[in-house]
Amino acid sequence: MGDNKLQITLTKPQADFINVLALPVFYPQQKTLVEKYGTAYGTTSDKMVYDGPFAVKNWKGSNDSWTLSKNKGYYDNA
Repeated sequence: MGDNKLQITLTKPQADFINVLALPVFYPQQKTLVEKYGTAYGTTSDKMVYDGPFAVKNWKGSNDSWTLSKNKGYYDNA
């Protein structure tokens, strides 16, 4: 396989496997931050990566509330 290919071999058929792969849990991650935060990666709002127009703030990992703020790094942040 090439550097940019992933091969998955299933032990038995799973009809919705392609749909499952579309879930956010399977999205590519930024390796440097995953290594930096280790098992704490993604557990609070300050240990996550944001690439959309908004970033999550004040999420502690177990609370049911948070704040969305403008992502200053978003290409179209105006």
